[in-house]
Amino acid sequence: MKNRMKVKVWIGILTLLLISIPVNAVEVSKVEINPQVLLPGDLAEGKLILTAQNEDVKSISFRASGIDVSPSFVTEIGTISKGTSYELPFTLRAGEPGVYSVEVLISTKNETKKQIFNVEVADEKPTIILKKSRLTLNEVNEVEFTLMSRLNFERVMIKPLFVSEPSIFYFNSIQEASGAFKLYPTEKRPLSFKISYYNGNNYHETIQNVSVEYDSSKGVFLSQNISYSVLAINDVSELTISIVNLRNDRIYQIAVELSSDGAVFSENRKEIAYLDPFSSTSISFLFSPKKAGKQEIVAEVSYKDEMGNDYAAERKIEFTATDQDILGISNLDVKKTLEEVKITGDLSNGGRSKARNVLIELTSGNVTKNFFVGELDAGDFFSFDFSMPSAIKKGVIKVSWTNELGMSNSISQEFTVPNKGIEKTPRNTLLYIGIAAVIVAAIIVVAVLKSRK
Repeated sequence: MKNRMKVKVWIGILTLLLISIPVNAVEVSKVEINPQVLLPGDLAEGKLILTAQNEDVKSISFRASGIDVSPSFVTEIGTISKGTSYELPFTLRAGEPGVYSVEVLISTKNETKKQIFNVEVADEKPTIILKKSRLTLNEVNEVEFTLMSRLNFERVMIKPLFVSEPSIFYFNSIQEASGAFKLYPTEKRPLSFKISYYNGNNYHETIQNVSVEYDSSKGVFLSQNISYSVLAINDVSELTISIVNLRNDRIYQIAVELSSDGAVFSENRKEIAYLDPFSSTSISFLFSPKKAGKQEIVAEVSYKDEMGNDYAAERKIEFTATDQDILGISNLDVKKTLEEVKITGDLSNGGRSKARNVLIELTSGNVTKNFFVGELDAGDFFSFDFSMPSAIKKGVIKVSWTNELGMSNSISQEFTVPNKGIEKTPRNTLLYIGIAAVIVAAIIVVAVLKSRK
């Protein structure tokens, strides 16, 4: 019995002690700060959340060094009932970089409770990282970049402080901040960027200079080749302009334009759409001299880069034109008989190109005969043979043709029918033939009679 009485006494004492000790006193359940990390000068929005069970809160105060808290003291909070919470909004104003402790004092009817939370003020700026730090002067360079920071800045804008395509970039957050731009540097200098961004509702901007190295452009290499540097007037030769793009960027609207006082061309201008880096192309023209002597062709090559910058280069090509005919007549022979005049000879192509639509025409008085040869290759010849009436005394051989540019040309040569050396046919040829026939017949008859005997 005595032991039971002792147990009951102790239970009673413990009950009185529990009643006298506050149960579930006021607590700071959460402290919210936006942004979580501040930059110098930033204003952060904070929220202090208290929970309790029917606790009468008299006041809340903040104490901090190196950072401003507003409001710093709040009274007449009232009772926080069980199952509810109380939210106290406050603001923080950041100063110099560092980590600062903010002490929260919560006074109730029975006690004053202290809680501490830390606030970081960081000297943090986003940094542009270029994936390519070596550029080429006087060329279009494409550069990829990424913006880096340990803080998640928002509403980011990047503006290159030089001519670029595009000229500005926008990103929702720094996590998305990557891209590429094109620029055309003409001098050696760092690349400068203006970067603006928000940390919470706080606007910031900074200028970043990025050091890069520069190489000189190797440009475009031009060369020329002429098939024949010495040729006759109205002959045709080929001129080829070769273009090698030694640049790191593609070039566009490549044009080659020719001009000369001493030549005509198949085309004065030719174009190609583009030429990739470290690739080459060739553009060919046909030309024909139009006057004798040493002549010059000027070839001007122009092109653009991706940003519309214009370039031009010039080459001069020399050639010599001789004052001679491409086609010539040789081995001309004129023979006359009583019935006809035979004219034979050779037509040769001593030029560098093909003669087309070649026509040989013989004319004497009202008599004209011709023959269409067609094409005659360089170095080739054609033998002709014409018969004209025996009554002619002289005439003209005319040869006409077109060169490979379609230009018409002609040469002519006179001929005279010789009076001497005519191959005569006897006037009484028929008589002699008849006598010979009679003699042959008589011989045959005699032979037949003898054979019968």
